[in-house]
Amino acid sequence: MPLARVDELFYTSLESPIGRLYLALTDKGVCLLCIDRSEEKFLQELTDSGIKTLRRDDRKGAFVTSELKRYFSRELYHFQTPINLLWGTPFERRVWQKLSRIPYGETRSYREVAESVGVPRGYRAVGRAVGKNPIGIIIPCHRVMLSDGGLGGFGAGVDVKRYLLNLEGHSISP
Repeated sequence: MPLARVDELFYTSLESPIGRLYLALTDKGVCLLCIDRSEEKFLQELTDSGIKTLRRDDRKGAFVTSELKRYFSRELYHFQTPINLLWGTPFERRVWQKLSRIPYGETRSYREVAESVGVPRGYRAVGRAVGKNPIGIIIPCHRVMLSDGGLGGFGAGVDVKRYLLNLEGHSISP
C-alpha cells in the first residue's frame, strides 16, 4: 500500500536493451519502474497495491523515457527525472537516497552502503532494502555489489545487472 493516498497513476513504457520497461508516475514524478514484465502483470501489481485509477499517458512519461533512452545510449550519466517514492519504510528510503548518490560508473558494497546509513553491521538489511527499490536504474541499485567484488543479486536478474554495469564502463564477464 502506498504511504500517501494516491488514487490515480499514469504509466508509460519503452523498449530497452534489457527488455520492455514500464513506468508509473504521479504528477510529482516517477514512482515505479519495472523491467521486462507484461503490461498485465505491471497493472495488476499496481491495482493490488491499492491504486484505483491507472491511465496510460505517454506524454506525461516523455521526459523519463527520453532520459532512459539517453542513458542506454551512454549519453546520460545522471537522471534529472523527478522521483515520488510512494512505498518504503523510513530505513528503505534512507538506503534508496544513498543509492541515488552513487555516481555513474562507480559501485559500492552492501557494507559501504550500510555504513553510510549508520548501521555498519546492517548489510543484510541494506540488501533487503536494495532488493525492494521501486525505481531501479534511476535509483541505481545495480551499482551495489558484494564486498568481494561479486555481483550479488538483482531483481531483474544478474545478467541485467551485469549489462548495466558494463554499460557504465565496468568490465564484468559472464
